[in-house]
Amino acid sequence: MKTTLFNPNASFLHLGVVWLPVILLILISIISSGIIIYNTPLAIDLSSDGFNEFVSVLRFPLGILTLIIPIVALLAANHRSEQTKEQIRVTGIQNNFANYYKHLEEFAKYLEKERISSEIAGSRYIHKMIYPNAQFGNYEINEALIASWKSLRLLTLELLNKYPDVYDEGLGCGDLNHYASDILTLKSHLNERFDSNKKQYEIGLPLVRYGHEKPDYRGTYLSQSLNLIKDMIDSTSILDKLCQFSVEYESLLDEDLKNHFNYIDYSVVDDNDLENSLNGNFECTQSFQEANEKFKLFLKDISGVKKAIKT
Repeated sequence: MKTTLFNPNASFLHLGVVWLPVILLILISIISSGIIIYNTPLAIDLSSDGFNEFVSVLRFPLGILTLIIPIVALLAANHRSEQTKEQIRVTGIQNNFANYYKHLEEFAKYLEKERISSEIAGSRYIHKMIYPNAQFGNYEINEALIASWKSLRLLTLELLNKYPDVYDEGLGCGDLNHYASDILTLKSHLNERFDSNKKQYEIGLPLVRYGHEKPDYRGTYLSQSLNLIKDMIDSTSILDKLCQFSVEYESLLDEDLKNHFNYIDYSVVDDNDLENSLNGNFECTQSFQEANEKFKLFLKDISGVKKAIKT
């Protein structure tokens, strides 16, 4: 029977499904009684024999009326069952509501304790992004977040395998969009107003520290790769702290990548200022090609690749 027929918020006697069979059985009993009385010769007899005869003659319609009792009892039991289910549902909603706000409150306290609040955009927004189903009692970390994060764990290996022989070239459009989408997905969990424009990754980071003449090697494979890795490290470092609030979370942070990347300087000297650099006027004496070779060695080391790199 459909729940709509047994509205748990309505009184049992106000349910149409109760009165329908009762009225139907009464009508059947009345009609059958009329037919029996019309076709049976009867005489008024107020003795015990007369009453016994009355019951005997009208046995069928009386039997129909007796069906009302078990049917109503069955309907009442089903109505109580629906009321119990509704009570459990309402209690579950109330518990989820209370647990959700308690979880949100403790999450905000965790951010303050770990000093993460200044690095993100609001505990309520971050909580919703990391635990999208928390209001329904499901506190598992966002599957889209985990999927993007796992996909980026292969970033350094893929960058190494696709490194061009001509260093002035940039990342392929398809690869760049793929990596940028995953990184932007991660960043969207940290800031409601984050910059979702992939153009920043196409442009890349400026590599020339000294000198003001072009080119500054933006848009090259090295420039774009450094930009991607830097944003990935920054985002995953914060996300790892946030996700550690969940007791079942197993860290996805690449500690080796984080620790080694920040200690290597890939700044290069503009060709126009190379002579000044070699004369000791600048601290940086690294050419663009040397920076590429250093970066390739870094990718090889961090990716655990043992084969030789094509140069």
